[in-house]
Amino acid sequence: MRHFVLISILIMFVCTAHSEEESKSFSLIKDPDFSQGFKILAPKQGQKVVLGTIGGTTPQWETAQWASHYSLHQPKERKTVKGGFWAFDGAKTFGLNEGVLQMGVDAGKEFLDGPRKKGQAWPHLLVEQGFADIAPRLDEMASVQFSVEARLLQDKRPKPEGYTPSLHAAQFLIYFVVQNRNKASKGFGDFLWLGVPIYDDRREVTGHVIEGDVGHNKIIYMPGRDVYTAESTEMGKWIRFEADMLVLAKKALEESWRREFLTDSKDFHDYAIKAMNMGWEVPGMNDVLMEVRGLTVEALEAGEAPAG
Repeated sequence: MRHFVLISILIMFVCTAHSEEESKSFSLIKDPDFSQGFKILAPKQGQKVVLGTIGGTTPQWETAQWASHYSLHQPKERKTVKGGFWAFDGAKTFGLNEGVLQMGVDAGKEFLDGPRKKGQAWPHLLVEQGFADIAPRLDEMASVQFSVEARLLQDKRPKPEGYTPSLHAAQFLIYFVVQNRNKASKGFGDFLWLGVPIYDDRREVTGHVIEGDVGHNKIIYMPGRDVYTAESTEMGKWIRFEADMLVLAKKALEESWRREFLTDSKDFHDYAIKAMNMGWEVPGMNDVLMEVRGLTVEALEAGEAPAG
């Protein structure tokens, strides 16, 4: 009997070891705690121009401030704090304190001629990173486990004359880029946006949002908030968002194909999760502030099932 038990344990050990050899887990995100700093991009949309860095000397992240009249490259106030930095450029707040990233926009200072009008650009404050060089194709992964915690600290929402929810809002979003990475494919480079609705001042995003991105003529696939969390937004409360982004990326592609997007390739092997961005888009006059921490995007490569 003892001999049989020892053999069983040995078989289990061998199978487990073999499985670990076949499947490898690794982070798609470089510098998930933001400790290496940020490249600051110029506010002008249409091209990426690096103006300088903040918060470290080997930044893996870029900070986009599209359509802003101010720049974090030359902030009005800047100081070093424990475990990071803090900066304010006149309209945007950006800081890091022991792994907690703080991002704020006072959009009332950005719209110089009153509330935004249809077709007018709006200020952004985003951190973004590409990882196409290390991201396996979708059919080569078993999962892509995403998680992050977010805490809304402020949303002052003036509603001046002419206020319209479709034109004036504040959104804190995370987007993953799912892109065709097969150079031999006719659709090489084509992509979709896969979204995480952290905060929208107009509503809790409870249903799937599937719409076109006017700026890029691409599909946006935004699963409902309940896919990521069961908690509702509450001022000052940390809320954890998590999901398997591999499952959602495949669903997004299938829905895109059904709507006649990305039809040059309908093979999961051609696609990878290529990049991500996170932060504020504020078409309204809102004065907003958000903190995030604990960002992870952990990929598990698919392995063959061990024999026996």
